[in-house]
Amino acid sequence: MSQIQTFFTNYFSKIEWDQVISSWLGNIIQIVITVLILSIVRRLLTRSVDFYYDKAERFEKNPARQQTLRTLIQNFIQYTYYFLVIYSVLAILGVPVATLMAGAGIASVAIGIGAQGLVNDIVNGFFILLEHQFDVGDTVLINDYEGEISKLGIRTTVIKDFNGDLHFISNRNITDVTNRSRYPIRCDIDLRIYPDSDADQIEAVLKACMQEEQPNPLLAQDPIYLGVFRDSNRFNLIYRVRLFAVNGMQLDVEGKYYSKLTEALDRAGISQPESQFNTSMAMLQAREEKFNENV
Repeated sequence: MSQIQTFFTNYFSKIEWDQVISSWLGNIIQIVITVLILSIVRRLLTRSVDFYYDKAERFEKNPARQQTLRTLIQNFIQYTYYFLVIYSVLAILGVPVATLMAGAGIASVAIGIGAQGLVNDIVNGFFILLEHQFDVGDTVLINDYEGEISKLGIRTTVIKDFNGDLHFISNRNITDVTNRSRYPIRCDIDLRIYPDSDADQIEAVLKACMQEEQPNPLLAQDPIYLGVFRDSNRFNLIYRVRLFAVNGMQLDVEGKYYSKLTEALDRAGISQPESQFNTSMAMLQAREEKFNENV
């Protein structure tokens, strides 16, 4: 035991602690200064990109594309920053970075095979951008995920669905894309009518109702009055009005104008069959009242 203590005592006594501490303090100071400078440069570049694209979006007809380009450039700045920080820290600590990089060439084949997916992600991400398949803010259908493009990165694309869930999809897995944000969305408003209803009177009432809100920011073009049809079950008659909603506003258009046009027909004295929903609710209410009476 005494021999071990003697060995460590002699070993540590030979170490020049002043030089070691000063050397490490010098390295730490260099690392802090280097990281600080790189962080400042990164922040300046990021703010410059934000300033440029904030100004460009005022005159750009497609702001979503500008947002996509901004995101990709910022991702590139971020990855470059991380690389330079790691390289600088290793160099300051005395790690032979050049030797490591040269030696990495020997293992490049193995690393390349492992990073094949990453390369595919990056390449496919650039093709998505160059081919203008979709932009941030577009409503798309990708791999059975439907929602709005929240972020388009070099490696992944993020979709926010209508439930608020975020789906991270690797760019290499994006094969078939349905973009629902390039053109106005068709909305068919089907109004149930009786067989003896006057189609001309219905059309006149509907046109007068739609004229009350012209111009309408929710609609991309004038309504089309298609006339009388049978519904999908082939049992009931409907009068169909075709609207073209501004992209992303289709749900608002369907909800608003189904109610508005139905009320217009009611005010004009045109009788309408009860919807299946109202009939079902009436049946449930009658059952509940009967149940309460029995109780």
